[in-house]
Amino acid sequence: KRYCLKLPSDDIANEITIELNQVEHLGNFVELEILVDEPSKVNLASEYLKQLLSELGISPSQIEPRPYTELLYQKLYSSSK
Repeated sequence: KRYCLKLPSDDIANEITIELNQVEHLGNFVELEILVDEPSKVNLASEYLKQLLSELGISPSQIEPRPYTELLYQKLYSSSK
């Protein structure tokens, strides 16, 4: 499912996208995204997302930067050796 929520301020962007994903063989993931219209807002958006993750109880060590395809490949093919 995909949910879009309005930010409390227009300083960054009009909305944040929160996506909940259940990926077969990998588990559950939450993805947060803010699209900014100016490069100068990237750091502000990044800090906002880190704060939101903290409020949700998600620590920096739980952030997975790799795409699902890479994770799946690693899980399915490295475990069969």
